[in-house]
Order: sequence, then structure tokens, then C-alpha cells
Amino acid sequence: MLLIEVGAVRREGTRYRLGASLLELGARVTPERRLRAVARRPLAELAAATGAAVSLSAMIGGDAVFLATIDARVPLGLPGPGSRVPPGTAPARIHTEIGCPAPIVDAGGYLAHISCVAVAVPLGRGQVAAVTTLVAGQRPSLGLSAATRAAGTRIAALLNAPARTMDDSRKNSTQWKMGGR
Repeated sequence: MLLIEVGAVRREGTRYRLGASLLELGARVTPERRLRAVARRPLAELAAATGAAVSLSAMIGGDAVFLATIDARVPLGLPGPGSRVPPGTAPARIHTEIGCPAPIVDAGGYLAHISCVAVAVPLGRGQVAAVTTLVAGQRPSLGLSAATRAAGTRIAALLNAPARTMDDSRKNSTQWKMGGR
């Protein structure tokens, strides 16, 4: 019962499932950790440029889970990291309709006053993450769709870039080129 109280597990009928606190902990020690680290800046820039709420989600333990969320300038009340992505939403559809290269747009279908755009970020081995922007209103703008898609493309490129070592970054720094060492 203590595990339920601290959110480590949740009971569904006679079955137990991982709770939000363990899912959040798992997100820190799995490949999703690199995804969150790589996505941090593009997500922040997307939120700043659009004013939209922004989220990143991935499949963990069979559930679509938010790995990162940034609320909108005018807060929409996004669930926090470790929360499950609600079924039927655009980001949930990204995870169930894997292989869909086009953005999935929800123009007030899930919540009448919220619209969103979700794009897939390929992770390899048939897995995807979802970058999602949400705004108040019945229809997202074409600019929001383009910005969301660009952020997803940037995150995918960063994930596929070769890891740089400290020696590589020193060699490429201005200080190194100017004879600092």
C-alpha cells in the first residue's frame, strides 16, 4: 500500500502498473534521458517563438508518457513529466499511428477550446517520440504547424548527430583556433 501512496505503482482492478513517480525515474535512466537532453533547447525555443504549450512524449512501459512539458504564455495547465498522455489526443495518435510522417492536427476535437499539432520524431527501431504544441482556440495556425515540424526535425537531427567528446569540442572552439592551448 505504501507504493501506491507514494505514486510508485497504481492499481487497476486486480492488476498493478507502474506509477508516475517510477515512470519519471525510469525516464531519467533510459534512452529517453538523452532524448530529453537533446530536446531541451529546441522545445524551449519553440515555446518562446510561438507562445504555445509544448510537450515531448515517448513510449515507456507500453504507455505514452510526457517526458517534458512547457506551459503556454497563457497557461493551459499541462500535465507534468511522468504523466500519461491522454488516449485519443494528437500525441497519443503519433505513438499509435507510427510511420505517419505528416503532423497530426487536433482542431478542438479532444478539448473544444484547445487545438494542437503533434509531429513524430523517429528514434530508430520503429520507435518515435512526439513533439506537440497546444494553443487556445479552435484551429492551430499554419505557422504553428511549421514551427512544430521544424522543432521535431531539429531534435531528430541532433539525436542522429555523432556524439562529440570534450576533446572534439575543445578543438572546435574559438579559443583553440586562436592558439589558447
